[in-house]
Amino acid sequence: MTDGHHERRTLITGATGLLGSVVLAELLRRGHRCDVLVRDANKAAQKLFGLLSAIGPDALVSANGRLSFVEGDLPDRLPLPTRTLVDRVVHAAACTRFELNGDGDPYRTNAMGTAALLRWCDRHAIREFHLISTAYSSGVLAHPAPECVLDVHGPFRNAYEHSKWTSEQHVAAWGRVPGRAWTILRPSIIVGDFATGYASKLNGLHVALRSFSRAAARLGGTRRGIRIEGSPESTLNYVPVDYVARAIAHAVASPWCRGRVFNLVHPSPRSNQWLLDRVQAFHGVRGCRFVSRGEWRDSLPTPAERAFSSAMSQLRPYLDHSCEFPRHNAAMLERDGVGACPTWDDDSIRRVIAAAKGAPSMAIAHQPEDHDTSVAAFFDSFLPSRMGDQPLAGMDALTTRFRFVVDGVVRRVLHGAPVHARGAHLGALGLGRRHARARIRDAAVRVGAGLVRARAARHGHEPLGDHAHQHERGGHRVADPLGRARRAVPAPAARDARAPVRRVVRSPAEPRHAGQDDAARGAVRVPGAHD
Repeated sequence: MTDGHHERRTLITGATGLLGSVVLAELLRRGHRCDVLVRDANKAAQKLFGLLSAIGPDALVSANGRLSFVEGDLPDRLPLPTRTLVDRVVHAAACTRFELNGDGDPYRTNAMGTAALLRWCDRHAIREFHLISTAYSSGVLAHPAPECVLDVHGPFRNAYEHSKWTSEQHVAAWGRVPGRAWTILRPSIIVGDFATGYASKLNGLHVALRSFSRAAARLGGTRRGIRIEGSPESTLNYVPVDYVARAIAHAVASPWCRGRVFNLVHPSPRSNQWLLDRVQAFHGVRGCRFVSRGEWRDSLPTPAERAFSSAMSQLRPYLDHSCEFPRHNAAMLERDGVGACPTWDDDSIRRVIAAAKGAPSMAIAHQPEDHDTSVAAFFDSFLPSRMGDQPLAGMDALTTRFRFVVDGVVRRVLHGAPVHARGAHLGALGLGRRHARARIRDAAVRVGAGLVRARAARHGHEPLGDHAHQHERGGHRVADPLGRARRAVPAPAARDARAPVRRVVRSPAEPRHAGQDDAARGAVRVPGAHD
């Protein structure tokens, strides 16, 4: 398509993502000439050609002479007009973070990025805009989410849903101006290619499937499986990436699709129990089951359950109840040439599971130098879906160096070889913020308990044994060497249960009186290895 001496092109954002790369391949196969918005053209070219080659040789061949790169970034650094005339935008870029971080994501990339891109379209007389949103953009509704832009919404499960709902509002408002055309395409949870299972990135369900493979390695085929918070009868709606990409490419090229919303969801989603049965069979594991939220909270999870629960953090809100999606427009798109959404069977889901299990481990996000690297700040900002995918998430114990600050005094407790890492590597534990704090606290208690036993043995006292682990779960209070009260179990010496216990705490700088050791004075000294 040409306009004067200018060749008309399609600008694509998010082309290196799981869905964006397959959408780009489909558009190239259909003869579209595409400009890809990237931060660095040299780096993106190498990555994108590798993705197209993995998708299929025909996709790579189709890129010859039809693909170019435009440097820019959302929402602050959009490109200047190029010599080619872009007449439409396919906006696939998105931040899939579910919780708000210090940079303002996902709102900054999704909502503000969409608004900035629409203003950029105004300045350059681009009158066609295609937004890739999500089927869950309206939150939790009491009725099925219709194929239209809703001015109202239900409670959002996360910030990602809210950001996508806001993006849709921006597009709908932009499209009210005469002469402008838009479509909104809402896929549900996207998984790998139906025929091969291939996915260029691990997102959502892929992370959970890979984390289960790590948990299965621990279980070793035993009857005792892991418990998963969710409902076995509910359905999780997931669709193959190749189907979604075909539907998007067809909608971009079809004028009758303008001004419509398409719920690109599976018409017959499988139950959670159906998926769990196939995952267990693939790994040779038995005994895994879904439990209610109350049962999960009332019992202490195993290390395998804890790691898997962290990997499932993004999907957990969607496991409690089924979501229904009308798909009249999507069905029209299928009849117009896209083809029906394929039905999940044992073979196809096994390919997805196998691809998720064998996919390369995702890199930990780089933390800028000026960011707070404390454990709490890191787990607030790090994408939970990436934590459960790391190799350390499959470990029951970690040999590392712990550093704790107690009342301004820095103390280091060495337990094996040190790990020279920034706070980002703590995220590789694959835990949520609450569980990460509990795991680190328990590790400190174990180290502290070892020091107590060593000190007691050196002075000929009876060691505290495993009771040291109970200092956070009740018992009498005892002060640490810096004078802060801590809960601990009674002293190991035999005594009347009703008799009061005298606790004498000596300051680290206080001299020891001759003939008055800890046993004579009844003191229990706990090393300062607590958070």
